[in-house]
Amino acid sequence: MDETLAFAFGVALHLLVFRSGEWNLYTPHLLIGSVMVNGAAIFALARLTPGTSLLASSRAVSAAFAAVLAGIYISILVYRALFHRLNRFPGPLPARISNAYVTTLKMKKMHLYDDVRQLHKKYGDVKMMADNHVSMSPSALRDYESRVQEYTRQLLDRLAESCGQPIDMAMWFNFYSFDVMGDLAFGKRLNMLRDGVVHYYMEAVHGSQVFIAAYSHLIWLTPLLKAIPVLNNCRRLQRTASRPDVFSWILADFEAQGHETPQDRLDLRGDAHLIVVAGSLACLFFELARTPQVQEQLHAEISQHHAQMSGKPGEAVSDAVLSQLRYLGACINETLRLYPPVPSGVQRMTPPEGLRLPNTLVSSLFWKDERCFEQPDEFIPERWTSKPGLVLDASVYAPFGFGRYACAGKQLALMEIRLLVSQIMHRYTVSLAPDQTENAFLDGLKDTFTLTPPSLQLVFEPRGGPGRAA
Repeated sequence: MDETLAFAFGVALHLLVFRSGEWNLYTPHLLIGSVMVNGAAIFALARLTPGTSLLASSRAVSAAFAAVLAGIYISILVYRALFHRLNRFPGPLPARISNAYVTTLKMKKMHLYDDVRQLHKKYGDVKMMADNHVSMSPSALRDYESRVQEYTRQLLDRLAESCGQPIDMAMWFNFYSFDVMGDLAFGKRLNMLRDGVVHYYMEAVHGSQVFIAAYSHLIWLTPLLKAIPVLNNCRRLQRTASRPDVFSWILADFEAQGHETPQDRLDLRGDAHLIVVAGSLACLFFELARTPQVQEQLHAEISQHHAQMSGKPGEAVSDAVLSQLRYLGACINETLRLYPPVPSGVQRMTPPEGLRLPNTLVSSLFWKDERCFEQPDEFIPERWTSKPGLVLDASVYAPFGFGRYACAGKQLALMEIRLLVSQIMHRYTVSLAPDQTENAFLDGLKDTFTLTPPSLQLVFEPRGGPGRAA
């Protein structure tokens, strides 16, 4: 085939076929199809053209295929740079042409959320809204509370062992979160709090998140990687939990749909991964450690209600009461505003009727926007209690998402945070260790789809009174 004709064929393929639809989801099929078509063309050309060797046929077909690819990609670049319907929105030219721009930006420091914020300051923004909400039922949470309390006690025991000494709480909060979620989300005990040893599952999740964060914007790469066989892919689907876990609820909803579609299974996998990695305990205690006045006010609220929370000495704290503590809730809200669980947000699906940009997007970038919050970069829990004037537009705040795509583990995550924070703050004061700087923590935060904290060295000192740090 003449290279010019092949090039024109590539342009036509893009304009008539690849310009519409989610072809990036079929990367493995396209690669396999290309290999098969090229192989068939090589043998057909060698067999049907007298005097043409297999080598000559390979060269001719390869040249034609390269011309087709050149036509496709040059057409894509020209279309994206000049004719795409999103071009009316301002932004860097490389970002219009390829997702490689945002991938490169993210890989610099894993601070994409901050980089995007700076770009919005330069180019402006598009503000969109949504208004649905889902949550986990109280009956489901009651089943889990005693199990969360068990892991809370294990972490308190670890703190008691290191009283007055620096301790890496980012690591221990990870152990706590993964132990809780391993038990409640997948019905498996990881025992990291008990043994003080990193479980291979936690290593695997953190390792995969770094890769996902770096390359998640190269959408065509995801289906290619998913085509690689993975061992035990459906182990939890096939196993019945001896005690109810969060995945049991998600799985029951999944199976109740009757006819399973490929998208349903993708949604199920996404829910499972989100349950594991949600959490902002390190960021909350970092802010408490550097704001003693907030710490003392939180301690005062918890102490004031401790009698009714406990019922009697030694009895577990009730999350039903903790959820009513306004200042505790305000501290959690303010932490999630400053340190969003998913800093760069998630992709949205375009509905059948199309998309009108000014009405569909909720972005965590607005959580630090002075048009929505006064003193947006400051940790001020009072904005959610006694100083509502500091919140100019509360409608942009949705740390767990909206609607059917909201985080399935929202209420469980909040219960986990409330139980642990209340117990620690009732017993201890917390401060940054002498060698721990604020900048080291802030600069070390990584946007790996969820926010991943670096090492956080804290010192816990017991408060006065018998049994407070026991």
